[in-house]
Amino acid sequence: MNDHPHSNVARILVIGDPYLESHIIANYLESVFPGDHIAAVDWELADLAELALRNRHMELNGPDHSLLTEKVASVLQSELWDAVVTQFAPLAAQAVERVRPGGWVGVLRAGTENVDLKACQERNITVFSSPGRNANAVAEFALGMILAETRQIARSHEQFRRGDWEKSFGRPLPRELKYLTVGIVGCGAVGRLLAEKLVALGSSLLICDPIAGERAIEGLPADKVRMVELEELLQKSDVVTLHARANGDGPLIGEKQLSLMRKDAILVNTARAELVDEAAVLRALSERRIGGVAFDVYAEEPPAADSPWRTIEQATLTPHMGGATADAFTRSPEVLCKIMARYATRGDLHGVVVHDTASREAFVRRWEDRMRQIIERMNDQ
Repeated sequence: MNDHPHSNVARILVIGDPYLESHIIANYLESVFPGDHIAAVDWELADLAELALRNRHMELNGPDHSLLTEKVASVLQSELWDAVVTQFAPLAAQAVERVRPGGWVGVLRAGTENVDLKACQERNITVFSSPGRNANAVAEFALGMILAETRQIARSHEQFRRGDWEKSFGRPLPRELKYLTVGIVGCGAVGRLLAEKLVALGSSLLICDPIAGERAIEGLPADKVRMVELEELLQKSDVVTLHARANGDGPLIGEKQLSLMRKDAILVNTARAELVDEAAVLRALSERRIGGVAFDVYAEEPPAADSPWRTIEQATLTPHMGGATADAFTRSPEVLCKIMARYATRGDLHGVVVHDTASREAFVRRWEDRMRQIIERMNDQ
């Protein structure tokens, strides 16, 4: 074990996974931190399905009971690191102990459920996330889900493959997005990008975002976009699409909210399963109290073989894939480094999950020169 003395050469460990291999992350970091030592190792799992199951477990239970592979654990324990960069690989308290106090952990996605944040705080380790790295991917996917369900695209494809020539599915003829009102619940990075895409297609938008308020619609055309309360949004929207954060206070859309929606309205969820009461949604669908749903996230992933989602009609369903694009993954190291650079040089807290005065002083002292170089690159682009 090499617990090397503090030197000007930083030692950074990169842990890749089946979605984003370590060499891709390392290649970018080597261009940003020339002269520093970048070690790379992959959290090797059977397939993407196993990764999805482990990630869901960490979302619900934290990183403590999600094990690293022997190879990753061995590299992690081999020395004391100045920084560790991961995407999905778990960093429980024991792993955090291998990061030097005053160092940092970078998570290449918005969620940090795979990192023991308390252990980081106790060691004055700054934790960065990468919010917005897949925002465009999810916004594009949500737009696709809206089109798929309103225009029967996925359902008619499935019927065609079965040899049927179905066009109506018991509904009136579909309408075009240009003439529909779309309600966006949550207008952060994803919701804002989706709003811009829908405005370009001619849709009228109702936006509900109590946190952002009027800032959420700055720059959008006033004749097409309006801020409203959730109740009005549900009552007046042809499509309701969810892009809010789950706050732990229970579902945002339950029986009461579903009762406000139009009988032909579509509910779209590409955000978090916790935002909806699934049982209430399934009842509303079976009783034809809403027009349909387009879901990418579920309380149980994957849903069991006997789950009602397997047989429900009037639904476009996908296996939690909205943010999974090559561009979103390969861009994430750049997103992370820009967040760190803004923190070091401007004190910007966007994407900073764990920090305090002492850790920031240590971070700036050690990393400011490197981060200023990133800022200079950003200004050149």
